[in-house]
Amino acid sequence: MARIVDYQAAPETIAASTTVTFTSAKVPGSGVVMYHFGMTGAGNTFNAIDRIRVKANGVPFIDIATGQFRAFVQRFTNGRFTYPANAAINNLSAAGTAVDWRRFTIPLCFIDREKSEEADVCQFPVGALPTIEIVFNANAAAGSIYASWTETDVAPQCWPKLYSNQMNIAASNVNGRYPFSEEGIIRGFGIETTGLGRARFVLNGRQVYHNQGQPASSATVTEDMMFLESEALNGGKSYSIAAATAGVDNSVEDPAWIKQTTGENATPGRSYAELGTLAAWSGVSSELGVYAVVPYAREAAA
Repeated sequence: MARIVDYQAAPETIAASTTVTFTSAKVPGSGVVMYHFGMTGAGNTFNAIDRIRVKANGVPFIDIATGQFRAFVQRFTNGRFTYPANAAINNLSAAGTAVDWRRFTIPLCFIDREKSEEADVCQFPVGALPTIEIVFNANAAAGSIYASWTETDVAPQCWPKLYSNQMNIAASNVNGRYPFSEEGIIRGFGIETTGLGRARFVLNGRQVYHNQGQPASSATVTEDMMFLESEALNGGKSYSIAAATAGVDNSVEDPAWIKQTTGENATPGRSYAELGTLAAWSGVSSELGVYAVVPYAREAAA
């Protein structure tokens, strides 16, 4: 059970408001459990990226907004790691020096499992050709982005799906509903917390999560979030940092992710998110994050 790391020597060019693409001519697919990236150029940090996509034979199975991605990594590493957005003061420097974070990893394996032989059963879809798209916004500047990857010889059992979609739920909505479906086994949901008064998730007609968010009378944004507290002793982070603090990493609390452990998919017409939103809610553009895994069909017994 081994992991092997390799890289593509020739980088791709970064420019403002462009999408950088790595095709199967540049990166492999089958057996890959992580894609790694490093950027050059002033300002080319997470703040310069709007979206991350990974495709198998041209079909996206990862398509997620950067804020949701940062929160996902924090939650599913059980709070062990957080990607700073940009020029963040972080605990990698004893002095709390502000640094530009220019590298990131797209995990395909189970990042909440400690042993690689357990984590690596989830990997890039077998036999498919990869395409990776990094969508840069107007904050990006001239520079380069390099790619490397980690492969495994562990036999694959499943492949991941990680995405976020617009819910079209307005602010000050008592019972805003967003119906969705998912073939894979759902492992988590990501949602904005500012202006979230209540969150309820129903899978296959059964309520699997229902909790209060920010009380309407609260003067704070996330300090009174029961949504966050329900995950605190389950490996999540429950503290809030309004600004970068020397010696402390930047905890992501908006959006935030909750783990889903019922082992269900989401059938059409019987699965939805139901939100109560306050005036501070960002509005109809807010996205729901979904993390799922799709197992391979087992071979019929002889």
